[in-house]
Amino acid sequence: ELEAANIRLTEANAINLEIAESLRRSEARLRLITDRVPANIGYFDNQLIFRYANRGYSDWFSLPVEQIVGHSAVEVLGPPVFATVAENVDRALSGVQVSYEYSLTRPDGRPVFARSTLVPEFSQDGTVLGGFVLALDVTEQKRTQAALVQAQKMEAIGQLTGGIAHDFNNMLTVV
Repeated sequence: ELEAANIRLTEANAINLEIAESLRRSEARLRLITDRVPANIGYFDNQLIFRYANRGYSDWFSLPVEQIVGHSAVEVLGPPVFATVAENVDRALSGVQVSYEYSLTRPDGRPVFARSTLVPEFSQDGTVLGGFVLALDVTEQKRTQAALVQAQKMEAIGQLTGGIAHDFNNMLTVV
């Protein structure tokens, strides 16, 4: 009877090892996918502790993943940035999906802009467990919009100047 139980335990252990290996492969595959996606992806629990960050997220904050996972949102984002997004984080932790834009200054002094969406994760009983972060770098879009606004201003000034010159020309013609 003990030998039969030992055989069953050995078989169960082998099955558990196969399952564990399969889970490791699946996790590695998902990490590879999320690291290759051109987006910043993270997850924080309801205590505002990061439990996951992809390579894009760590690059965005110029921190290795090890300095993000297990650390608070205030530590990772920094107090100034966290202060600008705290209201949105609170809304997400209250169960509302939130989208917003924010900016931060890189270590080299360059300002960058992101558009983030926070998606709350719910338990089966409806409580919020944490939030998924999906952020996209919109810095180039912001620069392009600023250049377009500047070009539109210059066009308006050109039209105004042309109109004034035309009216002045008409007055000179009369004289």
